[in-house]
Amino acid sequence: ADKDGGAVIGQLAAMNVPYKHEAGGTILVPAGQVYELRMKLAAQGLPKSGGSGSGVGFELMDKSSIGQTQFNERLNFQRALEGELTRTITALADVADARVHLAIPQQNGFFREQQKPSASVMLTLRGGRTLDRSQIAGIVHLVSSSVPELSPKAVSVLDQTGTLLS
Repeated sequence: ADKDGGAVIGQLAAMNVPYKHEAGGTILVPAGQVYELRMKLAAQGLPKSGGSGSGVGFELMDKSSIGQTQFNERLNFQRALEGELTRTITALADVADARVHLAIPQQNGFFREQQKPSASVMLTLRGGRTLDRSQIAGIVHLVSSSVPELSPKAVSVLDQTGTLLS
C-alpha cells in the first residue's frame, strides 16, 4: 500500500495535480477531479493493491441503523461500491452512462473451493464514441482493484449494443 501511495503521488505530481497526503495513507485531491483522476490512475494500473472500500462517496453507509443485520450491511456496502464505481466510470468523457453489477459471494469456511467474485460493467457510450484498449483496461483495473479477490479476467465490460469490450 505504501508503494501504491508513492506511485500515485508520483503520477499526481507528473500531472501537476495538487494533493495532500494524510496520515494513514489517504491522498486528497481536488473534489472536482476525483473521478477523472481515478480513471487516469486506473488506466496506468494504480493502485496495484485492492481498495478497502471505505473511500469518499459511500453515502449509503452513513445511513446504517444500529439494528441492521449483517446481510443488510453487506448488501448496502455492495450497492454503495457499485454506485461509487458507476460514478467514477461515468466521469469518462466518452461514457454517457454506466451500470456496475458486482457478484460477491458470501464466504464461509465450510466449502473447500470458495466461489470467486465477478463483475459486469454496462456502458452507454456517447454518440459515435468508442473506448480504446487502455480505457477499457482502466475500467477493468478500477473494478477489479475495488473488490478483494476479484480477478481482472472476471470483469466483463459491454457497450450499449451488447458487444463485449473486455
